[in-house]
Amino acid sequence: MMTREQLDQLVDSLIEPAVSFLQKMVRVPSENPPGRYGDIAALIAEVFQKWGFDTQVVEASPFLVEEEALENHKLNVLGRMKGREPGPTLILCGHLDTVPAGAASAWQYRPFSGARVEEKIFGRGAVDCKGRIAAYAAAAKGLREAGLLQKGELIVAATCDEETGGHLGAGYLLEEGILQGDLAIVEGYGDRIARAASGLIWCYLVIKGKPVHAAYKERGINAIEQARYVLEVLEDFSRELAKEPSQIPGIRHTSLNVGTINGGTSPNIVAEDCVLSLDLRVMPGHSLEAIYRRLEEKLLPLQEKGLVLELIPHREVWTEPTLSPENSPVLQSLLHASAKIKGQSLPVVGVPIQSDARYFLAKGIPAVNYGPGRPENGVHGINEHLEINDLVESIKILILAAGDLLGPGGFADAFR
Repeated sequence: MMTREQLDQLVDSLIEPAVSFLQKMVRVPSENPPGRYGDIAALIAEVFQKWGFDTQVVEASPFLVEEEALENHKLNVLGRMKGREPGPTLILCGHLDTVPAGAASAWQYRPFSGARVEEKIFGRGAVDCKGRIAAYAAAAKGLREAGLLQKGELIVAATCDEETGGHLGAGYLLEEGILQGDLAIVEGYGDRIARAASGLIWCYLVIKGKPVHAAYKERGINAIEQARYVLEVLEDFSRELAKEPSQIPGIRHTSLNVGTINGGTSPNIVAEDCVLSLDLRVMPGHSLEAIYRRLEEKLLPLQEKGLVLELIPHREVWTEPTLSPENSPVLQSLLHASAKIKGQSLPVVGVPIQSDARYFLAKGIPAVNYGPGRPENGVHGINEHLEINDLVESIKILILAAGDLLGPGGFADAFR
């Protein structure tokens, strides 16, 4: 068993190696796009091997890469540690790609510096998701060093392409059976545990007009001007959806956003077409097909009045809403562990965005989102940074949660 003092001492021994690992990862750009992973995969594999993981680098099928009209090798890194006895397999899953850093001049510290300032690590990916990979690997290392990895297997997965859908990362590994497990903790924030996520619909709404010379506008139909009627209907539908609240904290309701509008060819031509791109975040309890049908029905009166409209679904990115079981062992172990460390359990919420957790849930593997960092740490923005105290706390919670699942019976209960 382990006392609080013993856990503190263990994590004290882990934190500097974890911070160093994080800084090294931040200093290796892995922006997606373009999604080049050779250098970052090699670094992660090297550290995993040094820390005692049975390490595997898995490249997604080049045929699938070509099929998706992508370039570059799509690499994933798996680190495995096995217990002494049979038991469940717990997967800790983060991603090795990041969103682009943008203009370096906008950052207080260079985006690939890994600068350590006032006990914060700065740089693109410091939170999302290299800080989480560092926390997961350090927790696994600590669990084994303390002799608490008694049963089953612990896998740390650093997967590719999450920022562009994850199909060739976690999706590929699970679909091909390369990555198998019983429970999963997927990258998330340290101030909450997410067990639910909204689904996603993307579609394009094409408004057709009749082009003529702008000097004789009355002879044509201006598709851009027709868009105002469409926008009114979409706004009405958005308000209707807002009156159907979710019962899951963190997810308010199904939402609709008009993301882009494009139309016309020249100022001296009445616009022949206008295209709106729509993003709908579909809460658990709503189905994608039902919401899409409702959208089609809302547009029918306009079509009956003579507007020529075409709604085109972009089904390649459609994602079903997800909901992990409330009584799953992985959720309960994180609640128990966070209560031991923080004095009270972390809140359990839903989020209006998707993650790689959906691939685990689709395979029947209970998965929740948890890891170091907070939304206000500049995630996907400038000056992204991870507070080292957050990293410390997350490693402690992860060690306790994993120990509860893979360690001696009653491990977390006995912790004082």
